[in-house]
Amino acid sequence: MGFWRKLFSPPGYIGAIVLAILGLTPADFARWVSDKVSPEGLSWISSDKARWAFVLGSILLFAGTYYRNRGQRSPDWDITINDALNYIENDSRETFPPPRTMTIRGVSVPASGTQHQAALVRLNQRLTFGELDISGHREIVPQPAPRLYEEVRRKIDVEYWTIAQLHLLNCFHCTTQLPQTYILSGDNHPNYYNLRMNRNQLRRVWPQKALLRRLWERWVLRKPRIYYYQGFG
Repeated sequence: MGFWRKLFSPPGYIGAIVLAILGLTPADFARWVSDKVSPEGLSWISSDKARWAFVLGSILLFAGTYYRNRGQRSPDWDITINDALNYIENDSRETFPPPRTMTIRGVSVPASGTQHQAALVRLNQRLTFGELDISGHREIVPQPAPRLYEEVRRKIDVEYWTIAQLHLLNCFHCTTQLPQTYILSGDNHPNYYNLRMNRNQLRRVWPQKALLRRLWERWVLRKPRIYYYQGFG
């Protein structure tokens, strides 16, 4: 999605343009509206204070409209499902209970993958509620051996998640062959692989940690990033 396409939102930007015009037009503009505005209002409009207020208001309205509308139309599929799960676990403000422990030769160690599995469950819930968009390559059914998938990427309808879920293992790494969804019941529904999401939508649902917190965890606490297959998460 191009920059201007992301910015397209008529009501907000029309208002921003009007404010910008009021702030940036020459002082002669005041005379154009002199017969439509009271002397007190005309005096304020023509003042430097009003012009700066109009310009600042247009900037704030423009930025606010862009922020509210980013990622809502034809989203770019710019983050893989495994990177999305890593983001939820490591970079978002979402909190998870401590991982379960298991005893190996008398030593208790964190069970690998438990927090990523919790992130997968929460992502499944958001998809079921229709709060996030996701796309993938649809399996061609009936299933031949080996599996065949369509070349075109499709947005997955929210109704699909009433019969399917994200795969409990294949979503944690990039794959071009294995399905990343599985069907809950029945065999006549397609799976999807190479699942991708929109980063902006993901960050609206799970806001990113503050910059100072990320720097503190990385450089002061020396907290390592947690990956599913590299343990301790």
